[in-house]
Amino acid sequence: MNEEAIEPMDPALLEISGLKKYFPVQKGIFRRTIGSIRAVDGVDLVVQRKETLGLVGESGSGKTTVARIAAGLVQPTEGSVIFRGGGREVDMTRMTSKERKIAWRDLQMIFQDPYGSLNPRMPILETVGEPLIVQHGTKGNVLREQVIQLLERVGLQSSHAGCYPHELSGGQKQRVGLARALALNPELIICDEAVSALDVSVQSQILNLLVQLQKESGMSYLFIAHSLSVVGFMSDRIAVMYLGRVVEVARSEDLFNRPLHPYTEALLFNDPVPDPAAARKRRVLKGEIPSPANPPAGCAFHPRCPYATEPCRTKSPRLEEQEPGHWAACLRWNEISLEGRK
Repeated sequence: MNEEAIEPMDPALLEISGLKKYFPVQKGIFRRTIGSIRAVDGVDLVVQRKETLGLVGESGSGKTTVARIAAGLVQPTEGSVIFRGGGREVDMTRMTSKERKIAWRDLQMIFQDPYGSLNPRMPILETVGEPLIVQHGTKGNVLREQVIQLLERVGLQSSHAGCYPHELSGGQKQRVGLARALALNPELIICDEAVSALDVSVQSQILNLLVQLQKESGMSYLFIAHSLSVVGFMSDRIAVMYLGRVVEVARSEDLFNRPLHPYTEALLFNDPVPDPAAARKRRVLKGEIPSPANPPAGCAFHPRCPYATEPCRTKSPRLEEQEPGHWAACLRWNEISLEGRK
């Protein structure tokens, strides 16, 4: 985690407001629309300068959709994504192709799959150098020198410039993806499950590298993962998503010490701990994750919540500041206990 992160101030580097993304459900030979999948259902997030905001949740919670909309790769159904990089203020959801190309100089993305995010027919020299070619027209020896500097910066060797993706390990591929993201010295990097496909030992190397690069350059991260321990290591603040909505936002230490939403509490109970002597009893959530095509009434988490009462089944809680700097969308937030973790 960036210990020198500045206190939140306005204007934020990235500001996501009222974000929704519904995918149509179609049926029959005429592809008649019979419903929609609410992948993202009203998300508000802020990433400050020099900050790492962690976004965590189970598979299917909508994290990747938020990331792709924020990067300008997917159009939302509603909402805005204001990015204030490079001295400009733009809405990533309402840009022309030319405006998007300019915005991508200061906003880059590292994808989850290191195997699928690299062109198998392009050598690493061209893969890492492509942003420099497209944005600045760099070529020849100047391009090669800059690419080699980027590879060495992420812990690779100059000889890797001539390799193809199939010649590299998973960790090396992800370092190539990081080098490509760093090529234009962006102010914000969106890391979409950037370490989830890697072995634990390689994960730690990439995470430490990300922390080191942030200290050197002062960039910001929107860091997405499904493991709270990984997100906690990286993040200054953490946002927890469930079924397309943010249910809790807090500084990392506050969220770990006192979660105010039962879903966050369940994630903490079930997160592995490295010390066997400190192992705690796992809390298995009842039932299955509801379908985003037919979310339950009231609080979306109430069918699986051990604290749910009748009002939870009918009233949808809003994300509100329950304690200073600690936001939660729960009607019974003050009854959440950590006794089971001790």
